[in-house]
Amino acid sequence: MRFYVLQHGLQDYHSHGFGEALGWRRAFQRRGLEFELYIHRDATPPVISQSGGVPVFPYEPMAEIARDPVSDDLHGNLFFGAAFGAACSALNDKISAEDVVIIPHATARELYGVLGWVRTLPKHRRPQVVFIFFHPNFRWEMSDDGKQVNGDFSFYRFCANQLAEIMPDNQVIYCADNDLLRETIARILNQSCSHCPMTIDYFAADDVPGDPGEPAWTPVHIGIVGDFRAEKGRSLVIDTIRNFSAARPGREFFVQTQNAEQAQALERSLQAHGAKSVHIFGGQLSHGGYVKRLNSIEILLLPYHRSRYIMRTSGVFAEAAAHGIVTVAPGGTWMAEQLADGWGAGVLFDTFSVDAVVDALIRASDEYASLKKAAGARSEAWRRTQSTSALLDHILSRLGLSAPIPSGPE
Repeated sequence: MRFYVLQHGLQDYHSHGFGEALGWRRAFQRRGLEFELYIHRDATPPVISQSGGVPVFPYEPMAEIARDPVSDDLHGNLFFGAAFGAACSALNDKISAEDVVIIPHATARELYGVLGWVRTLPKHRRPQVVFIFFHPNFRWEMSDDGKQVNGDFSFYRFCANQLAEIMPDNQVIYCADNDLLRETIARILNQSCSHCPMTIDYFAADDVPGDPGEPAWTPVHIGIVGDFRAEKGRSLVIDTIRNFSAARPGREFFVQTQNAEQAQALERSLQAHGAKSVHIFGGQLSHGGYVKRLNSIEILLLPYHRSRYIMRTSGVFAEAAAHGIVTVAPGGTWMAEQLADGWGAGVLFDTFSVDAVVDALIRASDEYASLKKAAGARSEAWRRTQSTSALLDHILSRLGLSAPIPSGPE
């Protein structure tokens, strides 16, 4: 038996993909299981060498087609799904019915792609397939009470029905990493779907690749890391920094942007508004550099739009919980549920506005000592329950296999 993980969006150090790849490798190696990783065909040489991935996939999971809003979703499912399936043919010479293919970032496209690919394989060589859903289709709509998801689910149901017809019972496994998404996927596919741990791992800075050219990080009171996008509160950042700094002067900020151009534009805007004590980094950090920066932040600000995180997990929040870092996050989200359940510690804001975020930041800053103590209380338990290692054990259980006893450090 061999496991194939299709991390088809992994190209560079951007986002969480590289850390996920390292986590998969560590989890399989500790259990003595054979494993191969397949990644994006445009992956950078350092990512290929450090992850051990085979570059074959032409598109990332979030690629979009924008030609006709009426048909774009279907067009994308067919086009990107077919491309994904064609790239899976890289496994054809070695795949067997005893093997397991894991797709950590599954959408309808990957369902369709696997359907097309599996149909090209002889029945006696079709592998077991595990689809892991980690975010909803953003065209779906949430009911007012936040408990029901509505939308066009026909393509999902079609692919699941077709897979059920050509694959034996228990040969296709569906998982989702939060409960509302799990309920939704089970309903729309009309298939069993389990609530699984997140695809994430937590490394010491010295255990992952670093970049000697990165700066020595100055400790800061408040930090914003990761993608600097609209749904992650980009529009709120300047006024939030300015207003908080007026209320609590001298408490330093760090902001990571996606590139140097964004960093320069942000710096000009902050200077124009008289904001000081702000450290800005434009571009991608090495994984080691990211861990060092994360651990030099006292309060991690997640100024995200609520609608995108009602049934979507947050890797940055998970890292904060694992490292015992205080958070400020939107209410009514998966992050809020974790805080309510005693995972991590932080303060919530109720509306996507500068005033609400600043009020939450002031409270977190003023109560930092007690929040910091609470944030670290369950960090080790979080690392055990929300990790790729725990996810692999979940998958093995769903496949009816006994998980080998891990060896070596976690």
